[in-house]
Amino acid sequence: MAYRSLREAATHWGITKQRASSLCSQGRIPGAIKVDGRWLVPDDALKPTDARRRAAKTPYASSGDTFARAAPYQPLTSIDLTAPVECHAEAAAGFAGNRRRALVCAYYRGDFESIRHRIRSEDFAIGSPSLPSALCLGIATAISLGDYAGYTEFDGRIDEACTALDKLGVPPDADERLALEMPRAMAAVSMGVSQMVPAWLRACDFGRFDTPVRSNLVYYHCKYLQLSGAYETLLAEARTALLLDVHEGVTQNDIYLPLLCALAENHLGNVEAARSWVIRAADVALPLGFITPFAENISNIGGQMEAALTKRYPAEMERIICQWRTTTVNWIGFHNRFAQDNLIDILTLNESHIALLAARGCSNSQIAERLGISVSSVKKTLSHIYAKLLITRREQLRAFTAGNLA
Repeated sequence: MAYRSLREAATHWGITKQRASSLCSQGRIPGAIKVDGRWLVPDDALKPTDARRRAAKTPYASSGDTFARAAPYQPLTSIDLTAPVECHAEAAAGFAGNRRRALVCAYYRGDFESIRHRIRSEDFAIGSPSLPSALCLGIATAISLGDYAGYTEFDGRIDEACTALDKLGVPPDADERLALEMPRAMAAVSMGVSQMVPAWLRACDFGRFDTPVRSNLVYYHCKYLQLSGAYETLLAEARTALLLDVHEGVTQNDIYLPLLCALAENHLGNVEAARSWVIRAADVALPLGFITPFAENISNIGGQMEAALTKRYPAEMERIICQWRTTTVNWIGFHNRFAQDNLIDILTLNESHIALLAARGCSNSQIAERLGISVSSVKKTLSHIYAKLLITRREQLRAFTAGNLA
């Protein structure tokens, strides 16, 4: 009989390795064997039936310990970012309410050091409905700061939480476990590491998740479509999500989804449409001081963000570029570490735009038209890029920009 590793089986089924191990330990995977302390799963083994499908859900208990489920998991996309934050928000218990909103807003304003100092150990209490959100925020902050030790700590807390749920007897397909898959999915698509994207996200298999979580998942799937280069599908999915997502105030998707639409339109050659989407996101976010979404996406929108915002929001545009210079090297560093790529971090923003377009096969005149500059400027900049990268022709650019080409 042919076998696969536990990690390979987990990836094939779209679950975490910890959940797959739990299923093996419970005897729910026929033919699974343990060799030298490691589970091996038959190649033809099927994922067990979803045990979460039951009429009622109750708190779980084991050895006298009650699993905390005071409220369902509330994803970051459901937070109204315009709601007032009380002056004593720091006194709020756990990662909830005003305090959570304050920390999320700090991330969007680029105040990463503040988050690192204000986030607490109790924010990661096992069983807290806010645990997945706290982990998402902690991981994104660590990457933005280039803090690999912090990233490792937050990632390790996911394993700790899964182990604690095992001890409490929480079923493998319970909402609490499924929500813990989201921080790693977020990290994978945000770092641009396609091989780390779970199978369920690639397949857009959201049926296992509760409805409130799916707004997060739509955004993550759109990011995966970006990695895959499926721009028409990305545009259709993001536009549909924006149309159907009716709510009060401003949420994460009101900012990030229009920016993904701008990215898709730009890749499809629709420059004016791309700029319109950028302005839509900016009119929502920049009056609130939220520059991080723009700094995270400026490299991928090919000069259209600068064209749309330099006159409309000049001060904010300067802050966006400043943050991009500070954080992009950290995100690229994490990408290179996990994807084993060689994304470049020595080019200026304008050089990055031109390098990406050239690597995608655009001619000098097409690049000039896209960026609103002269053909001679494109040629001169390409010469500088070649000199920095020690290459001689544009075909060689793909090796340095492969992770950004999607």
